[in-house]
Amino acid sequence: KSAALGVPNPAAPTYAPQAAAVSHAAATHHTSRAKELAKAQRSLRSKPAGKVAKTSKVRFELVFSLAHPVRAHQFVTSVSTPGSSNFHHYLTLKSFNKKYGASTKSIVKARNWLKKKGFKVGALPKTRLILPASGSAARVEKYFHTSLGYYKVSGHKVRLTKNPLRVPSAIRGQVSAVAGVNQTVDTTSLTHATAKPFTKEPPPDPGFRNPPLC
Repeated sequence: KSAALGVPNPAAPTYAPQAAAVSHAAATHHTSRAKELAKAQRSLRSKPAGKVAKTSKVRFELVFSLAHPVRAHQFVTSVSTPGSSNFHHYLTLKSFNKKYGASTKSIVKARNWLKKKGFKVGALPKTRLILPASGSAARVEKYFHTSLGYYKVSGHKVRLTKNPLRVPSAIRGQVSAVAGVNQTVDTTSLTHATAKPFTKEPPPDPGFRNPPLC
């Protein structure tokens, strides 16, 4: 099991891409949830455990905005709702990317921005939902308008942002969030846990399913 200690910033877009399609009708619920997340953040950061060296390496991912978030959210809902005409009519990854995924132009712009700011850019996953990158803690703090620190959480020392990450205005139209800067704790039992950076690609959107074999 894996217990995430890096609670999403309530002021930033939620990590899962389909969450970008939340409608205005959910605003009240969102505000309540944001308050809960803010409280959880304060709790996680209640035991400072040192400074993060400016030269230490930080791995993270830029999360791309969907081309048509509202339509994507509607699709994800329809394929998961019994009685819907689209129920279990899943799209292949290629088809989903074509209809809702980030454009090549957006991906190139985000990649160029990272390189310009001195970050090392990783390979683009097939899902095209995120773009892995890495750089020094100093660069992360400077370009994502935050500061980093170590904290003791459940007996483990983890790296967390002290304040919400902000997507730079230069790529805000292409990127919805920055993920992976906060560390997580991997647990294999109720008594053992190991802190490590979050480097795995997030699972595919619920609308992603491999087509059945003929």
